[in-house]
Amino acid sequence: MTLAYSLLDVFADSPFQGVQVPVVSLNGQVLSDEHKQALASEFLQSETVFIDASSEAEPVSVFNSKGRCLFGAHTILAASYVAYEQGLVIDKGKYSTLTFTQQKQVVESFIDKQENGPGAIQYSRTLAPTIDRYTPETAQLAALLNTEERHISFSKYSPMVVSVDRPVFVVPFTRPEHVIAASPNIERWSELAGQVYTPQIFLFSPGSITGQT
Repeated sequence: MTLAYSLLDVFADSPFQGVQVPVVSLNGQVLSDEHKQALASEFLQSETVFIDASSEAEPVSVFNSKGRCLFGAHTILAASYVAYEQGLVIDKGKYSTLTFTQQKQVVESFIDKQENGPGAIQYSRTLAPTIDRYTPETAQLAALLNTEERHISFSKYSPMVVSVDRPVFVVPFTRPEHVIAASPNIERWSELAGQVYTPQIFLFSPGSITGQT
């Protein structure tokens, strides 16, 4: 079996400066998930995109050496670029679109047209987040993030665990400088592992360091 593939540099203007994403064109050839996983492991990249225009159920998929993956920004952009070059997109005049579904979530990319090929690529995703507002107390959060209780905001925002593709622990702060000064306390995190099931923490605050909104 012979397969064609492209190696794209995403988030870069010159070769070998961005995130490298292999995109394999199946052209109607059928590969099992196990074969896609094995092929992805051969590229030695974080993820590999597979495009099969003949498959209405799953025209685009992503794998790495461990198996099937969820789409991220870099793989969506890579898939959109190659799909445009292969004429697999829908022509809308000044731009083209590519639409596919992942875990019942619709992903739609918009590819600008240029004389020499695809232009700027943007995308949208229809998400259905799950929110869990049960989180540790403020004193525990402050100890977890090596900060003071008064730096954690509860006036307009409150901590919560938000799950879309994966759970993320969102913690609001009162000022941007407190976000920058915060750091994880690994010992405290292990103590709270039973209360907050998430591998990631997202810290934010209103305003900016410069004082402008």
